[in-house]
Amino acid sequence: MSAPLTSSEVAEILNTIPSRPVYQDWILVISAVGSVLPDDEAASVLNMWSPEESSGEYLRKLRSGLKHSGIGTLINMAKQHGFDASAFARRRAARMKGLADTARPVHGIRQATRAKFAKKLPHYTARRGTADDLSGLAQLRRLPSADGLAMMQAAGCLAFADDLTDVDADGRWSPVKAWLVLDPSGRNVSARRLDGHGWNCINGAKARCISGPGSKHWPVGLMLAKPSQRLDVVEGEGDLVALWHLHSLAKVTDAAPVGLLGSCVNLEALPQEASSYIAGRTIQIFMHRDSSGTGQAAAKKWSDSFYRLGAAAVRARDLSMWLGQNGKDLNDAVTEANAVERTDLNSQGTSS
Repeated sequence: MSAPLTSSEVAEILNTIPSRPVYQDWILVISAVGSVLPDDEAASVLNMWSPEESSGEYLRKLRSGLKHSGIGTLINMAKQHGFDASAFARRRAARMKGLADTARPVHGIRQATRAKFAKKLPHYTARRGTADDLSGLAQLRRLPSADGLAMMQAAGCLAFADDLTDVDADGRWSPVKAWLVLDPSGRNVSARRLDGHGWNCINGAKARCISGPGSKHWPVGLMLAKPSQRLDVVEGEGDLVALWHLHSLAKVTDAAPVGLLGSCVNLEALPQEASSYIAGRTIQIFMHRDSSGTGQAAAKKWSDSFYRLGAAAVRARDLSMWLGQNGKDLNDAVTEANAVERTDLNSQGTSS
């Protein structure tokens, strides 16, 4: 492979390997992951795969001079449990080609069209959040703890930026701090201001897509799901952080959190490869309870699309039992403490 593996790609390989192997295999996995990722990233990815029994265990192992094993060892172990290395390589090549095409100049007529109509993506530098960042975001979203946010960040679905610009009161572009919900592949990145305000540059909208036209349709976290897991699907950035919180609280292992960032998401616009992550799965949609019916309509639309993409079963969860009179979504349910007391995320919803 010509370019170094990313943490999300290593996590994708790890997802196929049982999380509690014998000790000798466990050591080989740690060494193989450490051969391609910095120690901190390697420890985070490993902890998502198989949680530490003592804090800092993976970092201690990585820094203890383990006998070297490479990424090939990890891939061979994954293949023994059904990992399709050829399909992985094709998906990786397609992702890399997509990134290259984005950066490559377009010549002739196409270049002129691009210059006239394409929007320039904003500059920003994504960074890993500190404990204070995670605590501050938990407070902003009124979450009882930051544990789920830490898991979300370790999975590559949460980051922070200090240099995204927005129009200030004087009409000038100035940097603001933001939290980013993103797919580890980079296909979909959405930014929200850490001060809780909307983006002045887009008429006060809460969320700002910063990954280019069409990217908003990609489900955040889809490729992180293990083959045997259900997909728990929510609408919007706020509900996705709430879902990660609930998965952390309930210690959910049989489902993966997935975010569709807005009711406008059209799953029919997904590339063909998306069906390989959806086919045969059970999918659970936590639908918004909107007075306008928008959330319910979006859930119905997505249910139909998931079935067309090969899902085995799709059910919609009615959040009414968790919500107060004015609540409408999963984040509201968490802040009202009803969902915190009822962490059974596996109960039957309405079949769609």
